[in-house]
Amino acid sequence: MEDLKQAYKLLGLSENASKEEVEKKYLMLLRQSKSQERQGTGTTGESSGFDKVNRAYKLILNHENETAVAEINKQQYGKYKNMAGFAQKVDHFFAYYKVHVLVSILIIAGIIYGINTYMNHKAEQAELAKLPPIDLTVMFYGEYFLPDGGSDTKPLQEALLTVFPEWQRTVVHLAYVPEEMRSEHDMAMIQKSMLTLMTDKSDVYIMDKVNFEKLSGQGGLLRPLDEDAAAALKPLLSEDKLVRAQTKDDTQPLIYGIDISSSKFASQLPLAHNNKKLIAGIRIDAKDQDKALLFIERFLSESE
Repeated sequence: MEDLKQAYKLLGLSENASKEEVEKKYLMLLRQSKSQERQGTGTTGESSGFDKVNRAYKLILNHENETAVAEINKQQYGKYKNMAGFAQKVDHFFAYYKVHVLVSILIIAGIIYGINTYMNHKAEQAELAKLPPIDLTVMFYGEYFLPDGGSDTKPLQEALLTVFPEWQRTVVHLAYVPEEMRSEHDMAMIQKSMLTLMTDKSDVYIMDKVNFEKLSGQGGLLRPLDEDAAAALKPLLSEDKLVRAQTKDDTQPLIYGIDISSSKFASQLPLAHNNKKLIAGIRIDAKDQDKALLFIERFLSESE
């Protein structure tokens, strides 16, 4: 405490001087020292007068900061009396480690989630590896939905296998696409269907009339079926089953779809379509063009 008294005395202040008074006096002495240095009348080096002022100023500030912290601790932990020090340490411990514990929990949860996701993916891949190879992938793209309103297309896949008993496995995707945009929900479904098309690689597309016109008119998705209609499909076709379209690269309308709506097999599919057309088209880069063509051929063979 004697050093503190000397510090106040050196600055020419009383021991109960406020912080503002200490700051004001220090700045005044600092200006005086700078002025003396410019005039060449001041002293330099460790023993200079202002160096002592600096040490005195820092001593007073440190004392004031310690006093302020002590007062805060007294207000916060004074109720614990003799246990105040211990209570403060406990409080600081939890304050310091609370964030670290929360971060650690989040990290551990993330790791567990990642492991579970990876294990589920591995298990799913293992199950898929046990399945026979896919014979054909079909997408129903239009104002179609399942009778139960769900999204599980397994009944559709099983129904197709009854039509093609020589096949082992089919995959069916269902994209509900409203013909008209009548609500925000319709807008969302149309946007979703567009994203689906960007990632989908189905071999055969079954479309209603409105969506067939949209997809076939764009070009680059469906392949023309004129040669097939004049060859393998010819005995099964009538003019009303040929669905033509013209892209910007076509010089004339070409056959891009075959209407299979009247097929007995189509009527037996577990699919609700409100009498919408079922127009089959083959993807231009279908993995198995022969099976895709066989799909259309067999549906035509059982027309009502």
